[in-house]
Order: sequence, then structure tokens, then C-alpha cells
Amino acid sequence: MLRGRVQLTTPDHLRAGDIVKVRSSLLVYLLVVLSAFLVSLFFQPALAWAEGFGPFPVRNFQAIQQLVLSMPGDRAAVLKKGVLDVRVELAETASIFRDQGPQATVAMKFETLRSGVFLRYGATERWELSVEVPMLYRYRGFMDGPIKAVERATTGLSPARNALGQSPYVFNISRGGRTVASGREGAVGLGDSTVMSKYQLQSETTLLPALSVRTAIKLPTGDEGQFFGSGSPDVGFGLAAEKGFGGRWVVYGNLNGVVPTGRIAGLSLQPTISGIVAVEYLWSENLSITMQFDYYSTPFHGVGTRVLDKGVTESAAGFSYRLTQYLLSIWDLDVKLPLRPSKLPHNCAVPKSLSEPSLLLHADALRKGASAMSILKTIQSPGDLKRLSPTQFPALCQELREQIIGVVANVGGHLASNLGVVELTVALVRSCAADEVHREI
Repeated sequence: MLRGRVQLTTPDHLRAGDIVKVRSSLLVYLLVVLSAFLVSLFFQPALAWAEGFGPFPVRNFQAIQQLVLSMPGDRAAVLKKGVLDVRVELAETASIFRDQGPQATVAMKFETLRSGVFLRYGATERWELSVEVPMLYRYRGFMDGPIKAVERATTGLSPARNALGQSPYVFNISRGGRTVASGREGAVGLGDSTVMSKYQLQSETTLLPALSVRTAIKLPTGDEGQFFGSGSPDVGFGLAAEKGFGGRWVVYGNLNGVVPTGRIAGLSLQPTISGIVAVEYLWSENLSITMQFDYYSTPFHGVGTRVLDKGVTESAAGFSYRLTQYLLSIWDLDVKLPLRPSKLPHNCAVPKSLSEPSLLLHADALRKGASAMSILKTIQSPGDLKRLSPTQFPALCQELREQIIGVVANVGGHLASNLGVVELTVALVRSCAADEVHREI
């Protein structure tokens, strides 16, 4: 822990004013963890029996959509009165998006480590209260290599990974030629906390499933400037059901609705719905295997990019293992079903993050790889475009975009408007290949 903190507070990662914020966030988080441990000493711990461990407590971890309240997967059964359940959750999420529309552009490539302390307490025989305090760390990550290996062995590299392959870190959302969201590499801080309640309406019987009603309130404790929080509270409602079959199978279902408030990056928000269906097989008293399917609608509408305007669907598989009478370990792997890529030429790049470190890194990469830009070097006049074959134009457009990004990295300027008209400009110049047109441009 100390080694990680020293790395995060070096001048290469944070400005001097940010060191105090990071240390304060870590101090608050450590105090919450310590308090949870001390409180647990005075309450009866929850036994981790294999009656069904429940669905995976996953959420919508999409980089921007997760700023809105997302109620995790949960059982319908509640804790017994007086029982305290303490959970420590870790989730590593790799985000890579490349989507350019007429109105907006999204380019992201980074990983987020989300650690959370989750406390649940049985207030009565039917009523359970819980609170979650998350901590977020955004960085380049380590999963790019393994993911590439899997993609190459199965479906091939995704278009987004191809386009952003040489960029170590990207976080940029622009709309109307203006950057509306850009997160710094190495940022760490508290996320928005959540207070939840669950009341069991019906216990499981031979014919009927257990049924509970859930409520949740998201508190704006996260850093809005670093996009670790939305800056506004959200309210959620939901139902949870579960039913056992054949002594070894348990089926779970969650249906939730969330009403967000405020705005994120100046973008308006709309109510969302989410659903979870999970099937758990009790292999033994200590081990269970679970398959799960999740859906999350998007809180955004009309932004102009599929990454934000479309919901998220994912499947998960994993196992739960009881280490001791009071200690349970849950491991799962989530696979998000991919969105359909935008209708851009495969080799056309998109703008990188407008944060200065990312652009300087990209500019260095362009300078080191300048010798590979063979097509652009052969263009000395508009007439030279006539000699290119149709298959060379996508590569030329990519070289032009990279050149624009490199120039803006050094002298500043706007990216979205210039990058959006590359194909149009090339087509016009080729069609009107004359000296006077060259002088006009």
C-alpha cells in the first residue's frame, strides 16, 4: 500500500496541489476499512453457508455510465437480525472505445481499478441496510496484452484496439468541436458512495420464490472533476427474487430502475433500467458455480455517439468458494457483448485525449515512426492524388489525422472539426486538382 502511494504522488503523475487530495482520499478510505473491521468485532459475523451465495454483485462499469447509480446484483433473502456482513470488492475494468459521429467523438483506452468496502446489516428479520464506499484508480493497466492475445486467437483485434494500439492512455470525449470530458492518467480518489435498503416481502416456499423490494440513494462523494463521481445524488428502486430447484440449483432475478439528477460533463441524463438473471449450481457445501446475464440501459440520450447512447449487455461466469466458516471468496469474469462499430473506414483514426501528457506521448510516437508515413511524403501537389489507387486513400487519411494530432500536440488548437473533414478535403482536392485550388487551400 505504501509503495503504491509513493508512486501515485510523484510529480510525474500528480501536480503538487493534487497530492493532498490523494492522501486525504486514501486516509478517508483507510479509516472506513478500519472502522468496518472494528465494528465487525461487536456484531455476530454472517456464516457463509452454501445455501446459495447469490448473483455476482456486478454493476455497470462502463467508464462514463458508471457515474450514475447502478444497483449491484443481490439476493432476495436478507441477513438475519443483528448479523453484520463485511465485504471487500475489487474490480479491474479495461475500457477501450473508438467512436466518431456527426455530433460527438469518444476515444478511450485505460483501465480502472475499483475497490469497495460493502457493509450489510440485518436490522430486523425482514429488513436489511447496507452502505458502500468505493475507491477508484485510473491508469494504463496491464490487461492489454492478454486481451490482444485472446482477440487474435478468436475474432481478431477489434477496430478500436487497432486504431488506438500505439496510444498508451486515452480519455477524451468531445462534442461540437469542444472537449467535454478528459481524465488524467494516474488519478485516484473516492467514488460516489451508496446507501441501500432491502425489505423481504415474501419468503421462499415450495411453489413461490423469495421476493424483496430494494431502494438505494447515491451520495455525491466522488471527485466530479476527475469523473469519479457525478456531483449529484441519484435514487433507485428495484425487486429481487430467488428460487431453488432440485436441491442444487438456484435462479436469481433483479429488476431495477434509477432516477438520476444533475448532469454529467454538461450532458443531460434520463432514467435507467437494469436487469440481472443468474443461475447458480451448488457443487458442494463450499463451492458453487454461477452463470449470469446483465443488461443496463444508458443514462444518456442524443449525445451522437453509440458508446454513450447505447446500453451495455454482458455475460459473467465464475465461482464462489467458502474458505472458512466466516470467509467467502467470489471470483467472476465479465464479458461485455460488443457494440456495433460506427461506419468509419477501418483505418481512420480518432482524436486522442486532449490532456497534455497523452498528446505529447502521441507526438513522440509520431516522430519516432515518421519514416513509415510513405504515402503522405509522396504528395507534393493536388495532382499527385490522381496517381493513388482507391485502396491507398484510407491509409492516407490516417496519416493526415496523425499529422494533425502531432501538430496540435505542439502548438494547440481544435481537433474534432479538423479530423472530421479529412476524407471530404481529400476528395475535394482530388476532384479539383488544379493549381488555383491548391493556392485556395
